[in-house]
Amino acid sequence: MKKDGVIKQALSEIAKEGTKGHTDPWPRLRDRIEPRRSRIKFHLSRRFVLLLIVVALTTAAAGAYYYFIDPGLQKVDQEGLVLHLNQTAAPTVFSAVPTELSPANKVSQTYNGITVTLDWAYADELRVAWQLTVTGLSIPKGAMVSDYICDPYVTTKEDIPLNPIPGYNSSGNPLVISYISYQKIDASRYDHLDIALDLTVGPCAMQWDHDYGHAYAGPTSTPVPLIGNYHLVFQVPVKKGVTITPDQTVEANGIKMRLETIATAPSYTMARLCYEVPSVPDLAGNVISGGDWSMTGVTLQSGNNDPIQADDYFSLPEYERPGYSENCVDVGFAAQVDLQATKVVVAVASLEGIEDENDFLDPKAQANAQAKLAQQGLEVAFGSYGNDLWKVLKKPAGMTDEQANEIVVSLLNHEIVGHWEFVINR
Repeated sequence: MKKDGVIKQALSEIAKEGTKGHTDPWPRLRDRIEPRRSRIKFHLSRRFVLLLIVVALTTAAAGAYYYFIDPGLQKVDQEGLVLHLNQTAAPTVFSAVPTELSPANKVSQTYNGITVTLDWAYADELRVAWQLTVTGLSIPKGAMVSDYICDPYVTTKEDIPLNPIPGYNSSGNPLVISYISYQKIDASRYDHLDIALDLTVGPCAMQWDHDYGHAYAGPTSTPVPLIGNYHLVFQVPVKKGVTITPDQTVEANGIKMRLETIATAPSYTMARLCYEVPSVPDLAGNVISGGDWSMTGVTLQSGNNDPIQADDYFSLPEYERPGYSENCVDVGFAAQVDLQATKVVVAVASLEGIEDENDFLDPKAQANAQAKLAQQGLEVAFGSYGNDLWKVLKKPAGMTDEQANEIVVSLLNHEIVGHWEFVINR
């Protein structure tokens, strides 16, 4: 663990308490504090892995297209379930758009040069999605869009909290932003949502971004004034879903795993999986139980359709406290289960885990690590080196420092291959 481990722990606890049942912001925070660990090539368990990829289709008529590589949303749009609104936000203007943020060829002169349009919206029992188009604002090259356009403040009359995850097509003009919020909504109680949204354009970056710069994009080049707030009120129907309760247990490679439920809605499916926390020998040779574990190679197949790869992992905070002997995760798939299929299969290829870097402080772990690294032509000194716990002294010709550090970190990795398969005959 780095020297800022105390900060990490505090932020982690805050994230878990504040996001029960919703998206876990800790991955973003961890990337700021621990850039090395973000390079590890498997997902840490008990967190959301946000793999919804957003892409742009270059067009002036942005609302006519989808910006998601998301088969679930594409399918519900084809079925006419997506509400195409094309609603312009009501603005509250605070200051003029700075010259350097004003596009060369202005698309709109209304509302202080900036227009925010709600293109479309969709909701079902598992998620809510919508898309905004912003014209009249040009984000500087290399800057982060989130420094200029804040995360929206969203409320519902039904008191259902929405925690939208933004995806940006680019920093161009117009700028298209698609949002998805994951939560469970009972459509028998709420057949629609009345949503109020406020989008602020202005100084949205955290203070440390200005002082130290972003881990990837660099600092905001120009201080941004508070330009304006853009208000939208809209209503979206909630499409119903179906829940299957197989409650099956399968054992593979000595680990029992349980499929509790499968909840499926028109655009999405969540399968709740629980597994025993593995006990494995750590780098020092001590048997450990616990640590960060994740499922990999999770697929869903209904009928004769091709298997679908999982795209999100939703943490269940009640299982994250010390003393629990199992981890439970809601695994998401961007598709609906074929409700006409007589067989549904959920499969998990393996469990992967990682020890804490703190283990490198153990002399026995250090000796074992140095022996293993020597076989790959690496020589490493362990100790306190700024924010690092080791320093690469020698490496093979052609190997970069980053590659060498990844090999060191990989010594903390564990994998249990099992292939847990759950077959539900309906």
